Amino acid sequence: QLSFAQTNMAGRFGRAMLRPFKRRQYEPGRSNLNNQLWRATQWWLGVLEGPPPRPIAVGAMDRPLVISYSDGEGKDAGVGVAVWSPLASRAKAGYLRVPQEVRDLWSREGSLSRDIYEIEAIGPLTILHNWPELLQGCLWIHFIDNAAGLSSLVKGSSSVFSGDIIVGATWQLVIALDVLPW
Repeated sequence: QLSFAQTNMAGRFGRAMLRPFKRRQYEPGRSNLNNQLWRATQWWLGVLEGPPPRPIAVGAMDRPLVISYSDGEGKDAGVGVAVWSPLASRAKAGYLRVPQEVRDLWSREGSLSRDIYEIEAIGPLTILHNWPELLQGCLWIHFIDNAAGLSSLVKGSSSVFSGDIIVGATWQLVIALDVLPW
């Protein structure tokens, strides 16, 4: 029933919060309420009181067209972003270096940093966060060169918990800003 509910909500951001339930159904004999399951349950209880409706885009051409690009690089954990909008007199661009503390949280292999997926996936979130006035109510075309980042943003969930957090935060801003992303 929750899976059906998330398909009718804007942004499919609920999909990431289904993962703890799906994992649990394939763990026979386990019945404890772990932290992820507890947080997902609390999130769903809050959302189901007033879920954001799934919009149907009609007249999308009446919206301003914003085009953006992001690219990450693993060695220095940098993310470059660029945005072109009719609401700005010139293109906006920036560079973000992900702090080592955040990379440590993302690390899945102890001290090895295998976080290029997360570095790439935060590009769209960085744009939404830093220039909301350019994206409010727009038709947004974003270019990302990481297949895993693109896939998780499109489907609304990731195979890793850190990715679910990035995807969920991205879709929450998309919904809050009334953006039609592509």
